[in-house]
Amino acid sequence: MNISVIIPSFRSGGYLLEAVQSVLNQRGDFELQEIIVVDDDSDDSETHDAYKKLISEPRVKLIKNQEKKGSAGARNTGILHSTGEWIAFLDADDILLENSISYRVDLINKYKDIEWCGGDFIQFDENMNYNAAAYFESKLDHYPFLQSSYYSEQKYIVFDKPIEVFLQQAPATTGTIMARKESIIRAGLFDTDLLMQQDIHLFLRLALKCKYGFIGKPLLAKREHKNNTTSDPAITLEWRLKAYRKLISDPEFAKYKEKLRNQIFNISTDLCYLNRKAHSFNRALTCSIQSIRSKPTSTKGWKNMVASILRIS
Repeated sequence: MNISVIIPSFRSGGYLLEAVQSVLNQRGDFELQEIIVVDDDSDDSETHDAYKKLISEPRVKLIKNQEKKGSAGARNTGILHSTGEWIAFLDADDILLENSISYRVDLINKYKDIEWCGGDFIQFDENMNYNAAAYFESKLDHYPFLQSSYYSEQKYIVFDKPIEVFLQQAPATTGTIMARKESIIRAGLFDTDLLMQQDIHLFLRLALKCKYGFIGKPLLAKREHKNNTTSDPAITLEWRLKAYRKLISDPEFAKYKEKLRNQIFNISTDLCYLNRKAHSFNRALTCSIQSIRSKPTSTKGWKNMVASILRIS
């Protein structure tokens, strides 16, 4: 197997070299075709200094976007310039754990019809304090369909129809995903209209057509810091709402409209609560109306609307 690893980079000089080294450290029965670092028009000296240090590494290709395109656009640039049959993704502030790629290669070699796979991850902070608990494993009450990947000897599970699972609760994060390049292109790449949550949007489009394998082992260490784009849960949910709205208007998802409406209702309800808690009552009212449109007969939506009008936090 030949693999391209794509790392979008914007003002990431403080972390980038560590991320790249974690890829170079990977060993296994595969060929690391290239590491494509996509500079998304960074304008700081620390990041440009990091780029200069990467020039001497023959397996690293540095590609520059002429204007800022966001993480979705940067990843798309990397995909379209890649030469590997398989694509793996890594954010510039995260780290691949030992054998991260090898575990994925082993799974794909065993199940030849898998077109993409992922796995668990751990988190760590700026002081390099690691959370020993793997994310999905610690939340198996929300991901009961993953239990067999942790409690069986083989440590993985294959989903023939992953769309049903992903509409329930997506067992994936971008830094653990590896997929056939042609499958990503066929799914339409990352949606550049979505500044956040473009990953879940792509996951659902892949899950609609492609068999998925999940590995019940941590493959990635995600860095938690103040500049994380996902640090504000309300903003994250707002973009997820936009992602689901795009899918509900997609003819290919016609069969799953009701499940998408349920997700839109749940997200709108959560957003209403978060906005009321923050005393953003006008936004809370908008969210309650969105939830009512998704489920007009739900008393929860109407109660949220009344609470928003009465400014009850």
